[in-house]
Amino acid sequence: MEKLVLDSRGSRTLLRSVGVFWLILAIFNAVYTIIDFKLWTLFSSIIDTALGVGFITLLFGTVRDKIEKVGNTLHIRWHSRLMEKIIPIADISDITGNDYMIYIEMYEGKPLKLDATALEFDKHRAVVKFLRDVTGKNRLLSDI
Repeated sequence: MEKLVLDSRGSRTLLRSVGVFWLILAIFNAVYTIIDFKLWTLFSSIIDTALGVGFITLLFGTVRDKIEKVGNTLHIRWHSRLMEKIIPIADISDITGNDYMIYIEMYEGKPLKLDATALEFDKHRAVVKFLRDVTGKNRLLSDI
């Protein structure tokens, strides 16, 4: 099993700091609920706690980009896609890209587009190189 996991340090720091803010807000709401009980402040503190935990865990792992080869299939979990995409390697005809997108072209059907605008240059190249190595569609990296 070969795997490539991409993580953005800037977005990770931003999301975790927002999570800490929500947890601090939840603590203030809980203290206020103890002083002057109102039902809406109790619900607010519960929702704030859930939001804080969600942001600290990086939205439960959905911020990370992951490409994984399992047997003869590619499992692609990308930040711009809602669900994990599973593609048979035999159906991939070519892998191309530009500065904004990475295209996985299929023999049948539409190409799979992966948004690469948030990736740094070296991570973009690493994704294309990993995809070409895993699928066997090797070309020069200067061709992208």
